[in-house]
Order: sequence, then structure tokens, then C-alpha cells
Amino acid sequence: MKLQSFRPFLYLGTLIIVLAFMATQGNAPANAQGTSAADQQPAAAVTPTDTPEEAGIDWMEKIRQGGITMIALGVLSVAGLVFILERLIAVRANHIAPSVLSRDVHRAIESQDDKAALNACEKHPSVLASTYQYIFEHKDNPVETISAGAGDIAGREIRDVYARTYPLAVIASLAPLLGLLGTMIGMIEAFDKVAYYGDDANASLLADSISKALITTAIGLILAIPAIAVYHFFKYRINTLTGILEIEVESIINHLYLKGHQDAAPASAPAASVHAQPGESTTTHTDAP
Repeated sequence: MKLQSFRPFLYLGTLIIVLAFMATQGNAPANAQGTSAADQQPAAAVTPTDTPEEAGIDWMEKIRQGGITMIALGVLSVAGLVFILERLIAVRANHIAPSVLSRDVHRAIESQDDKAALNACEKHPSVLASTYQYIFEHKDNPVETISAGAGDIAGREIRDVYARTYPLAVIASLAPLLGLLGTMIGMIEAFDKVAYYGDDANASLLADSISKALITTAIGLILAIPAIAVYHFFKYRINTLTGILEIEVESIINHLYLKGHQDAAPASAPAASVHAQPGESTTTHTDAP
């Protein structure tokens, strides 16, 4: 089954999770009404007789009290999970440079069966397959033209793979900023509450309001740290697979133009340089004469 067939299920799952999260937020107004009556009275100081269970922290309740900023963070968390699952499926050797394709194509070259090589490319769709198809469909052209064209095709495919990974970096950047925004809003509300109560306000009232405000920053950092870590993991994996792709393409070009044309001048075929990212290129491998 192709990767595109999984995406509708991922998007549907995202919608269901977001709706479920927003449904849980529906209980927040009721809780806010329950706590608003308590806010009308100055908060009582915690006495030494309070047990640890009574002074415990209800994290789910604090998350619900995070307000609209927490909803935005919830949407980001679900989106990040969907992108991670999609990238785990897409950024694999079978989708970029499958070893079985390279093996089948080399066998086809040994038997001088170009049709079998093209059939193998159709059987294993990938970045490497697209590059192989270009090489075999234009193999009668000069080796310099083939090498440059193959590098361009592989580079475009790899850039598309990178582009689909960038949303994780965006999520890692937005999450702490949204968390900080929620904290600032909460701090403003907390000090407005202190100003409203005046001398009747105490440290307990201010501390409770500030703790509710800080929860958004904590959640933002909890989302950003794994998102940026996973982004760099996928970036490293794409770079590794790009190196394998470049080696395989160079091997086929050498096999066709050096071993297949023994009467040609003993010069190495120029290696196809795969430009993985704008402004970057992977290491170009030089063939032995």
C-alpha cells in the first residue's frame, strides 16, 4: 500500500483527537464557575494539618484551566504526532533508496535487459527508482548529460522529502512561544485579581493564579523538546539515505558507461551530485579510473 493511502487515516485521526480534546475543554467553564465563587473570598492559608493528599496538584485540572492557549497547544501536539507518524512511514530506505531495487537493476544490467530494469523501478517506487528511470530512458545520451539530469531529479525528490519534515521544526518553534503567551495572559489576569481585591488578597491567591499561568509554558516546552529532537533525527536520517542514493546512482552510471563501453576513453564518469537542500550538496564520490 502506498504512503498516500495512509494520510487520510492520519488526518481523520487528528480531527477525532482534536474534537475529543475540545470536548474535554467544555467542562472548563463549569469548573471556572465553581472556582469563581471561591475567588470572591480571600483564599485561606494552608494550615499545617493539611495532609499531602489534600495539598496535591491536579495536573489535568490545571491543563483545563489553561484557557484558549492550551487548546492551541493541544492542536499543535496532535499535529506534531501526526507528522511524526507520517515521517516514520515515509523516511525509510524503501521509500528513498531500496536495496532490493538496486539489486534487481544490477541483475538486469548484467543480462542487458533494460525492460526488466524499468519494470523493477515501477515495482519499487522511490527516489532511486525515479532516478534509474531517467538514466535508462536517456542512456543513449552523453554520460555528462545523464549524470547532471540524474542529479537534478534526485535533488528535487530529496528536497520534497525535506520540505515535508519542516513542519516539525515549525511546531518546535511555535509551542514555547504559545506557552509564553499563555503565561503572560495568565500573569496579567493574576495581577488584575490582586489589584481588585486589594488588601484582602494574600500570597495564596496570587500563587494559585501564577501556577495556572505557568502551566502553559511548561506544556509548550514539553511539546517543543521532543519535536526539535525528532526533527533533527529525521534530518540526519535523510542525509544518510541521500548518501546511499548518491552511491547507488554513481554505481549504475559507472556500470553502464565504463563497464558497458570498454572501448571508450578510460575516464571516470562524472558522479551525480544530489543537492539535498538549497545551498547544500552531499559529498561527490570520485570513481576509480
